[in-house]
Amino acid sequence: AYSRFLNEMFGFGVFNDSSEVKTKLDITLPKNFGQGEKKRIVVMFDIESKDHFSVIRDIQVLFELAKSFIFLYPSWLREELDDECCVVNKKVMVAKVSRHSLLAAQGGKLPSFEKVQDVSKRFRDFAFAERLDKGSRSLQVVRALSSATLAADTTNPETQLITLWSAFEALLPPPSKDEKSPARIIHFNNLVVPAIADEYVKFKFATFFRDLSTQERREVKIVLDQVTGANEYHIRLARALVAEELITKHIFGLLAASPLRCNRLYQLYKMSQNPKIMVRKIQSHESRISWKIHRIYRERNQIVHSGTSSPFLNPLVENSFLYFRILSSRLEGIYSQYDITNPHGALQIVSGKYFERNKRIVTLSNSKHSLDLEDRRKRIFELLMD
Repeated sequence: AYSRFLNEMFGFGVFNDSSEVKTKLDITLPKNFGQGEKKRIVVMFDIESKDHFSVIRDIQVLFELAKSFIFLYPSWLREELDDECCVVNKKVMVAKVSRHSLLAAQGGKLPSFEKVQDVSKRFRDFAFAERLDKGSRSLQVVRALSSATLAADTTNPETQLITLWSAFEALLPPPSKDEKSPARIIHFNNLVVPAIADEYVKFKFATFFRDLSTQERREVKIVLDQVTGANEYHIRLARALVAEELITKHIFGLLAASPLRCNRLYQLYKMSQNPKIMVRKIQSHESRISWKIHRIYRERNQIVHSGTSSPFLNPLVENSFLYFRILSSRLEGIYSQYDITNPHGALQIVSGKYFERNKRIVTLSNSKHSLDLEDRRKRIFELLMD
């Protein structure tokens, strides 16, 4: 019944199974696609999009519209859709994807159950630790987490963005009367940007190391075993690029078969060798995050006040999820280190440390500094990897 409803509403083609699609449209789909006694395959034709993710996004808009009609005119009809979609270009299937997987998943190896359990316990302690002055339990963090979870459970990007911004607002305090700029977005930006940008350089090295193939990672680890002073291999890699010329050349040799890997490693090496380049990278990243937070806020206001959204909605939702995860992790880290449960106080500590560290890095990057270049590079590295 629902497939018939979609056919009448939007002109979707409706087929009994993949063999009927092959016969009538000359399109080959996986044999198990759409299998089931009461299932039908619904086909939408002539979608002009630049990639298969854009196709899924466009289809989701129509599905949401159909769902709205069912809401406005209640009846026995219900939305009944599977998650899987096949995207076809010129009668050739190019992708089999989920309708709900519009957000990019984090790459790399998934953490073990024991590690997730350990982090979750610490975060549980943090989330329930804060109390109001009167002794009653404050659920500020819990409310923020609940809103973020609601955003993850829905598939509509507009709803996700609005709900995620509510999670940020639940977590962050409103601007005080003493602040020079009482605008909420400026106040939030001043608190959030340092927390997100704080580990930018460390993250660059970690991402590079994570993206190596299994064989490359194994070979690079053997070389980095010669570097002391750190347990994590991405930090050992950073140490090597800063001060270990022979080890650096060896790693470049191991990755010589991949020009892309070598180029990424060279960018990290160039940044490690020149303090001024590193400062510019940090400042550029900070400005980019600030711009994105303002952009997320504008998009949220556009949805709330005019009911419209931009073509860049999905990337903004993805950034919002990422920023909320980083912010939550930073708050838990401050709680573990300093036993501070109030999010505002914790973020003020992060902000203070961030700007003080960057001030010292800018000073060390000055060519007129009393230390020679190698010592300045080492000092800057220690500050960034602390």
